[in-house]
Amino acid sequence: TSEKIGELLSAMEQEAGGNEFQIKCLVSELCMNLYRRLEIGKKADQEDNPSVNQILSEINGLADMEQVKRYLEGFIQSLQSQSQKQNRYENPLAGKTVRYVQKHYSDPNLSLTGLAETLNVNASYLSRLLKKETGMNFIDLLTETRINKAKQLLEEGKRVADVGLLVGYKDYSYFYQVFKRVEGIAPTEYKRGMGKG
Repeated sequence: TSEKIGELLSAMEQEAGGNEFQIKCLVSELCMNLYRRLEIGKKADQEDNPSVNQILSEINGLADMEQVKRYLEGFIQSLQSQSQKQNRYENPLAGKTVRYVQKHYSDPNLSLTGLAETLNVNASYLSRLLKKETGMNFIDLLTETRINKAKQLLEEGKRVADVGLLVGYKDYSYFYQVFKRVEGIAPTEYKRGMGKG
């Protein structure tokens, strides 16, 4: 919960004597430990996991404690939903596909055909399997992953114009349309709303 994360961060602030670099080190360590604990007992391929460096550089780029708190909340949420999703799939290929999309969502050329080739399976088989196991087709899964990540980036204060590119949309106006369709508001409004919190 948000309160617990707040308590945890103030304990870290005290421990680090308010030194922002040390706080980030502690947060990084916490994220790594949570992440590893979640990986234990899972036959996840290494390639499917976000790299340790990626997590460290994301934490490093945070500007202040508010952003650190938001990052930590998002990180814990995504780990929880990942573990729930992975335990939910009967077919390991579905879990592998979801993890692949979660890792490679920023690739603007990510497609069902390309992914099926990477996993050495037939594209229409993969499409049916995804629908059966997740209730979503490939495009819906990719869109959901990208828009969730876009919301996280907007919450971290990234520029709206950059966010679309960062989550895999080459065309800003297309990103804008998709975001508005999924969230009901434009990314600019979403970001303004965050400022009020």
